[in-house]
Amino acid sequence: DILVGNAFASKEELETLSHINPNKLTMKVDIEEISEAERKIIEYPYHSQRDDCNELLVRSSMPRVVFKNESIERRRNNYHKYHKGDVLIINNELKHYMGELIIVTSEIEALDYYNYVGHLNDAEQLILDCIKPGGSFVLEVRNG
Repeated sequence: DILVGNAFASKEELETLSHINPNKLTMKVDIEEISEAERKIIEYPYHSQRDDCNELLVRSSMPRVVFKNESIERRRNNYHKYHKGDVLIINNELKHYMGELIIVTSEIEALDYYNYVGHLNDAEQLILDCIKPGGSFVLEVRNG
């Protein structure tokens, strides 16, 4: 359901609403300086939460299959912990999972095989809370 809070929605608002796909959640991510391969993974149009998910992470595994021939070089990690809304991509250090996209839902330790690539702001995190096991989602780059 979509509710419009003002009495009369503008033509532009109605146009924007007409492009919403209720079966695919879309979140905007603010990205860091990232590689071309990482950007392709973020912009991959078919992310979905694994069925065997947990309360710490949203894991989209399909990019590790689609982009298996890409190289995700490990970058220096400047964090001790990752927080809700942080977007990560597994780098070459963990070969079997390399290319998997992760969105943090609860604080986790920052490990060397995670590349921090961006963050969802607080408003986008409300959408993050709606992703269910097997649910699909899309990330749109807000900047960069």
